[in-house]
Amino acid sequence: MTDTSSTELGMMVPDTMRTLLAISDNGEIAVSIRDMVDRSYLVVRDVRPNEAEEGFHASLPWPWMVVGTTPTIPESIRNLMSHNPVLIAWYGAPLPEGLPSHAVALPTFRDLIGYINDCLEAQMAGMHLAIGLGVELPDGQLARSAELQALLSLAPASFDIPMTAFRSAQRILLAHHIEASVNRDPATGHISLIARAGVEV
Repeated sequence: MTDTSSTELGMMVPDTMRTLLAISDNGEIAVSIRDMVDRSYLVVRDVRPNEAEEGFHASLPWPWMVVGTTPTIPESIRNLMSHNPVLIAWYGAPLPEGLPSHAVALPTFRDLIGYINDCLEAQMAGMHLAIGLGVELPDGQLARSAELQALLSLAPASFDIPMTAFRSAQRILLAHHIEASVNRDPATGHISLIARAGVEV
């Protein structure tokens, strides 16, 4: 019986749902994650390291999170994760060199699933992740901003990527008078979502 590539199975068909890109040598981590998350909130896309760039571009506009289990990954995928607001978690292997500093290494599968679900359940200033993609705002409207979605999911931690990557998120917060803002740490340059003083997160 011959192997069938993930592309032939349609795995690289562009998908605009919230996507977790799972990079591994054998696909086991993707299967395990699928069994442990609410799949109305998340699609898990399984790729090998040499397919990671293609998988990244097929997750529109980019993956919500990249989970990896390999000690090395291609430079092309490292560059993509260093310039787009993507959550990054590594399990079962050291963090590959060259990842932005917001990448986390998680020692157990339980830690990994806890991290993913905590990010999916994030809330701040009346905002929470919507089913499928985007952020449900306090006024009941849906913001399909991948940047705001990423900031909310990672809060209170910060992204190690340029402020220019978050312009749409700041516009949405201002337009809807939400009691939160995109903050740049003057010492590190890292970007985070913070609630204004006195606002319940």
